[in-house]
Amino acid sequence: MYKNKNCSLYLGVVVAERLCRHLFKDVKVMPHGNPDFDIICNRGKKIDVKSATVTFTGKNSKYPRWSFNIDRNTTADFFILVAFDNLTDLNPLHLWMIPGKEVNNQSSASIRPSTIHKWDKWKRNIEEVQLCCVELKKSNHEI
Repeated sequence: MYKNKNCSLYLGVVVAERLCRHLFKDVKVMPHGNPDFDIICNRGKKIDVKSATVTFTGKNSKYPRWSFNIDRNTTADFFILVAFDNLTDLNPLHLWMIPGKEVNNQSSASIRPSTIHKWDKWKRNIEEVQLCCVELKKSNHEI
């Protein structure tokens, strides 16, 4: 998964989790496969990091959305959802940090551009994450 950019785990584990390590100081990264959360922040909060690229649904595939698998996770204190443009360019477009109690009763969270305003209270500044991606791409390092 670390070398195969087409693998679904690459976006979530390799890219999104690495980007989130830049958002928090002194995070503890859980080993791959740890159930229910990926990192523990310096305040002791368990955070499950989710990522998605835009997909299209509906008749003639004209309705874009990002879908995040929550899987009724009641262990995570927070979910970080990172929305990317596609698997090729890997440009982060949006980032939300949502308290677990807001979404942990759901199997998934689907965010559409037409309803994105409903998620505004959890939206975080994406600039730092975008800068991290740009710097990594410039230096030709793997994200």
